[in-house]
Parts: sequence; C-alpha cells; structure tokens
Amino acid sequence: MGFFKRFFGKIKDSIYNPSFYKSIPQSKLESAFSYFFLLIFVLSIIQTLFLAFPIVKVITQLTNKDLPKAVSQFPEELQVKIKDGKASTNVKEPYFVPLPKGTQTDFKNFIVLDTITPYSEDSFKKYDTFALLTRDSLYYKADKNQPIKSADLKSVKDLTIDRASLTALLNKYSPLAKWITPLLIILVGFLLFLFYILRIFYAIFLGVAILLVSRIIQPSLTFGQSYKVAIYAMTLGLLVEVVLTIISPLIGIRGFPFMVTILSIVVFVVNFKTEKEVVN
Repeated sequence: MGFFKRFFGKIKDSIYNPSFYKSIPQSKLESAFSYFFLLIFVLSIIQTLFLAFPIVKVITQLTNKDLPKAVSQFPEELQVKIKDGKASTNVKEPYFVPLPKGTQTDFKNFIVLDTITPYSEDSFKKYDTFALLTRDSLYYKADKNQPIKSADLKSVKDLTIDRASLTALLNKYSPLAKWITPLLIILVGFLLFLFYILRIFYAIFLGVAILLVSRIIQPSLTFGQSYKVAIYAMTLGLLVEVVLTIISPLIGIRGFPFMVTILSIVVFVVNFKTEKEVVN
C-alpha cells in the first residue's frame, strides 16, 4: 500500500506542487523515467480494461451470431470449386447472391458468380454487386465511388466452398474464440503501452518548449532539466487524454489540438511561477 500511496502522491505532485517542481532540476533522470514508465503502464491498463468489454462483445457477437447466420444463409444448392487457380460452380450462371434486406450499402448483390462470361467493367457495373467471381479472378470494390480491384485465383489452394464445408469450418474454429479474446485484449494493452512509450521522445520537443518558456519565469533551467520537468508535466495532459478517450462516445469530445502540450506548459508555468512568487 505504501508503494501505491507514494506513486499516486507523485501523480498529485506532478499536477500541482511548486516545491516538488523546484526539486526536479536537481533530481536524477532515472527517477523521472521510472515514474513515467509506471504511469504509462497504469494508463495502458486502464484503457485496456475499458476496451475489454467492447472487444468481448464484438467477438461474442461475431462467433455466436453473425458467422452462424452468414453460414446458414449460404445457398444450400450452391457449390464453388477452385482447382488449379480456376473457379467453377454447380449452378446456372450468372448466379446472384443478394445482400440481406436492410443492409446499408450501395449494391444490390453481395457476390455474382460468372465463370463463363469473360470479365468486363461493364458487366461488373451491370451486376450491381460488391464482388464478382470469374473463371480466374475475384473482382470487388467497397463502394461505387472506388475503383474495381481484383485478386488472382492462382495463389488460392484447391478448395470446395458449400454450406457443409463452411459449417464444418465454423465448428472447428469457433472454440478458439475463448483464446482469441484474452490474447486480443493483451495485444491491445501492449500496443497502447508502446504508443505511450513514444511520448518519451515527444518529451524532447516538450522539453524545448519548456526551456523557451523558462527563460521568462525560471531562467536557470538547462535543456536536461527542462526534459525532466517535461516528463512530470505531461501527467495532467495524459490523464485528461485518457478520460476523454473513455467518455468521448458519450460526449463526442476527444480534446483539442496540442492538448497535452498546452496542458503540460500550463502545469509548468503554474508550478514554477508560484514557486518564484513564494520565494520572492
């Protein structure tokens, strides 16, 4: 408990404690780094915990509802084979797989299968589809304003696609969801921590800004001292940033440009100017 009490006390001091800021220039850089890495570790955990619920919800929705529904809607009579980079079907072509009713999209069809007619851009437009499977390629585009892209089937291993094979695939890999969820949460936390680590380099820029401002209110600071001050002064900005990130879906506000920089300089000015007035 004593460790956490000291840590949270240092967070409070980093936001406002003129006496603490007076001691920073003479403190060791290792001490500032230790505080910074512990702070960003805690902030990463906090954000990860708030992201964990939507991650679990999305994966559960996907594995328990969306994918089973998609498989059940796969046409029962349809079988698509890809062999030696060539596609074929067991149905009369062109074969249309329409999008479900109520889907918000520019297209009428999800995919059209036409392995007989040579591809042309006009035929793609005529089919009004998100994707078109031809004899040797898959053509697609996300919306009607984007260019048509294609994927050659030569790199696709021989396979058969029908409802039975998709159901077997779903049954095989669905149990992995219980492992994917915690791994994804850990990955998110790790990436957040890496993102915060980059702030140690951002502190160089902030240190320069604080050095320039210090010429007005605290002319004795060197760049090395300003850099240490910057590491602590970032605390308020990082905390506000985390809070706004968490509640932004509710209030629609993510902050303002250069928020962390501005708040850090304000913290520096308030603490050093107050200390200067006290000394005077």
